[in-house]
Amino acid sequence: RSSSGSSSGSGPTRRLAYVLGLHSEAVLLMRVFGRRSPRLKREALAYVRTASEASGLSRALTAAAEGGGSKDAFGRTYSFWPAADAEALLEIVKRDATDPRLPNPLLTATHGLIALAAAHDATAVRAPDAPALRSEARAAFTLTRALSPVDEVAAVGMRELEQLMATAAAAAASGSGSSTAGAEEEDEASLAGAAYDFDEAHVAGTDELHARLRRFLAMQRRAAAWVAGELAGDGEEPDAPPRVLLAALPNVGLGNQAIVAASFMAHALLTDRALFFLSPDLQCSDSEDGDDREGIRSHNALLCDAFDLVGEQRGRPLWRLVDVLERSKAPGRMANLHALVEPATVGGGGGSAASNYRALRLRLLPGQPQPAPGRYSTVEHLTCSADSPPPSSDAPAPGPRVLALKTPLWYVPLLELNGHGFREDIARLFSPSGAYVDGPSLELTGADAKGEEVMRDIFGPLLRFLLPPKRAILREARAFLRQHSLIAGAAGDAAASGARELMAVHVRVQDSTRDTAEAGRASYARLEASIKRCVASRVANLTGISSSGATSATSTAAAAAAAPAPKRVGVLVASDKASLRTRLVAGFRASAGVAAAGHYAPPAGSFLGDAASRNTANGWRTAAVELLALAHATHLLQAGNHAFSSFGMTAAHLLPHETKQTALSHPCDEEWGAAAGEAECIAQEHPQPWLNLRWPVLDSAAERKRVGCTLRDANGVAMPLVHRLQARGAMELNCPELHAMARRQKLFRNQQKEEL
Repeated sequence: RSSSGSSSGSGPTRRLAYVLGLHSEAVLLMRVFGRRSPRLKREALAYVRTASEASGLSRALTAAAEGGGSKDAFGRTYSFWPAADAEALLEIVKRDATDPRLPNPLLTATHGLIALAAAHDATAVRAPDAPALRSEARAAFTLTRALSPVDEVAAVGMRELEQLMATAAAAAASGSGSSTAGAEEEDEASLAGAAYDFDEAHVAGTDELHARLRRFLAMQRRAAAWVAGELAGDGEEPDAPPRVLLAALPNVGLGNQAIVAASFMAHALLTDRALFFLSPDLQCSDSEDGDDREGIRSHNALLCDAFDLVGEQRGRPLWRLVDVLERSKAPGRMANLHALVEPATVGGGGGSAASNYRALRLRLLPGQPQPAPGRYSTVEHLTCSADSPPPSSDAPAPGPRVLALKTPLWYVPLLELNGHGFREDIARLFSPSGAYVDGPSLELTGADAKGEEVMRDIFGPLLRFLLPPKRAILREARAFLRQHSLIAGAAGDAAASGARELMAVHVRVQDSTRDTAEAGRASYARLEASIKRCVASRVANLTGISSSGATSATSTAAAAAAAPAPKRVGVLVASDKASLRTRLVAGFRASAGVAAAGHYAPPAGSFLGDAASRNTANGWRTAAVELLALAHATHLLQAGNHAFSSFGMTAAHLLPHETKQTALSHPCDEEWGAAAGEAECIAQEHPQPWLNLRWPVLDSAAERKRVGCTLRDANGVAMPLVHRLQARGAMELNCPELHAMARRQKLFRNQQKEEL
């Protein structure tokens, strides 16, 4: 704390906290996650490098690297600098250190140990940067001994490094090893001018969105080059730091990861921020810590198994912060990272310092009857802040240069409520999704809420822009569908006679709100029977063939003769309960109007119990193939868990064709007193993801103070935050919302049941 008692602290105190935070993060990655993970060792190295540079040790480390290995008069090589040279190093440290407390052997020895660990991995595969990593470790240990001549960590580290260098020299002399050192260097000029762009037909959406995405991708490339230290200043003025959204990918399932990534993309697009992802606790290899008993069993399906990231041509990192930092060895690139968050002086001279960094967290609220009173700072920032670039170069930026956000939620509905031009921007960029939701009745205030809230198709285009499916996964999904005649193949293929229309059924038995039981209103038997009735109804609508196999009675003979042949419908089943999906497939194969039915059977070892394993790369790859298979459907029935699963929601938007979504009301239908087949097969009016915050729809003084800005409905009426979210269909879908959709679609046979 500063002498005035404020928590902001003085400049040196902030710098000290910043360096110690980076150092702690590096140690955490190494000790907890990265002991066997080459990728996480590199991430830890990026953090500790930044800590050393922020401490002012860059020139000292460079001098130590250049001076190490000098020989004395007898021809002996010094592992460490002689005493006179050590004094020279200390003079550099004294002159450059940003805080006299920061040049500490603990920090420099940590730098050396992490660089040594990375050097071991690089030397084993003879990577091109192995010599540089060994030199970096030697420099850090040399500087440590200059700061503390008796430091045992540096002494042990240097002995291990000398053994590693001897091993590398022997391997080079024998020509052994699986070398990648001979790989051709990328043609930087060619790569910089490569016209790699996204596929507009795959993204779909409006022309204005495509133009905006092209500008955004150019900005993202420039920001990545700036962070990597590849942009030298124009003349004497350095390039201005980019405005950045640091997005922490959550440790959740594949569907939720995709939804959150698209949410971050929407946020960055609307606020003109470059987007960089952080995922230190998620990895790609089963051999890395985190996928075994010692770790946290976390696998990054999104960025490893299912999708590519747009613009990362020939492996050129563009979106993952640590990979961007490591893509270049430009001197001082770590200083760029520090410059992003360096406090800016306000008012010149002796003015106060304003932080250029802000961290926010948005998560599900604790289960309680009513949210705790008071403002929710993250929600307020998203709904009220003018977090956009300044209108001119002279105007101050309305938000921090770097905004870090961690959330497992689709939070775009909060941005849609923001009145600082975001709503207008969304209306220009995104077309309506085809579903409209009536505003809630505000009887407590007497407000007229009959205005319509236009829902925009935001999730699909941004998901398809940012995360195009991996071609290998897409090929495997299509091969499975054709093999089982669920879709037609090309002319002449064995699957050419396959189904021409694909209906997908995604059943989530693992219900987050209640236990699906063997008996009772939430039983498997009722769920299964309801699914079969709903599918039969949808198939009859598509083919004109009733469940009995007869042509619809409404069709006359003349009309039937003139009409095209009935569509061939295939039914794909995906579920987290093996016995249920097996029974459903068997039943559908015997159903009228169904040409083929099946479920994906993965390679052995990919399932953990009844569903894809979240602990292995094979399990996540299986989930990715199943997701892409579901994405080919033009009709998607979601059953269980109140008709919501992020997996099914993501599948419905992965490919650019329209997917009609149907919600199964089980087990809500029994609460309404509905007869079998009545009000259970509901057209989904909420085709976009939901915020999934569980707030009671209250109109109280406390709720009207939830955020500091005034939120108005389509008629200009001021409303509490929860009412605005409810009106936009952003809250969690439960029985009352399903009932409202069924009532609007007139699925009840009599008024008495409708009133229930």
